[in-house]
Amino acid sequence: MPHRRVAMACLVKAVYNLEKDPEHRERWSKESEVDRATATWWTHFGYELEEMLTDRNTVFGAVYRSQTRPNHGGPSAPPSLVVSFRGTMLRTGDCEANALICFGKLELHRRYEIALAAVERAVEEVGWERVCVTGHSMGAAIALLAGRAMAKKGKLLEAHLFNPPHLTARGSCERLPGMAEKEESSAEVEMRMSWLRRWQPHLYIHTHDPICSRFIDFFCRTSYSSSCQRSLPSDRLIPCARLFIRNPYHSSSSSSQHILEPHKLLQWCHAKLPDVSTIHAKLPDVTKS
Repeated sequence: MPHRRVAMACLVKAVYNLEKDPEHRERWSKESEVDRATATWWTHFGYELEEMLTDRNTVFGAVYRSQTRPNHGGPSAPPSLVVSFRGTMLRTGDCEANALICFGKLELHRRYEIALAAVERAVEEVGWERVCVTGHSMGAAIALLAGRAMAKKGKLLEAHLFNPPHLTARGSCERLPGMAEKEESSAEVEMRMSWLRRWQPHLYIHTHDPICSRFIDFFCRTSYSSSCQRSLPSDRLIPCARLFIRNPYHSSSSSSQHILEPHKLLQWCHAKLPDVSTIHAKLPDVTKS
């Protein structure tokens, strides 16, 4: 599992690099060439860059194709297609997306539409069992929503989400003024919920990161999670997840650590992280109380 985590984190890092260097981005678009240093972020793990996802000439995501044969490696084989999303870089559209995250309306942003379409194309091509979604920060929020949308259709994609904003979950629990809800039967809602309960995205959380750390409360504090579950619509919750919680409380460098360090992506690119604990989290069932 550490190797899979490192690989997915590096594929997200590559999206940052593609957006940082417009020259390399333009050259790839025209000649299918990318700077070797940039390409190393995916070639090292046996992937090639399939497509860049752009919004107003800004790269916010990428699709990578594995060079490993689909039947080689069994269940532990790498995903055939990985759809990856970067976090905030203060580019055009980044602030808009972050504002919508705060209000639980990220699904209204153009980037989510582009992302979901890319995920659906990948699933249609190779099957949901061979597709993975991954992202960091804002990108993790996009990947989480796209993965959840597919899960409600019975397509349980592998997902690796680094420092996802906890508002992605909390905001989606709250009914906002002006949001019209589609009338559906209880059977339809329960069917989607039954699929969601089987989906277990991997959430990588740092306890000192205020942006994502409240996912721990979301799953582990009964009063907090219960209040979310009693809000509507229920099928917008995340019933289950596998949490990888980094808590370097006893680290000698933790006291001098920069406030932004816990939110950085590169920490998850290291194979050995001795201060990480794993929790198979599941929301308590409050429907009977």
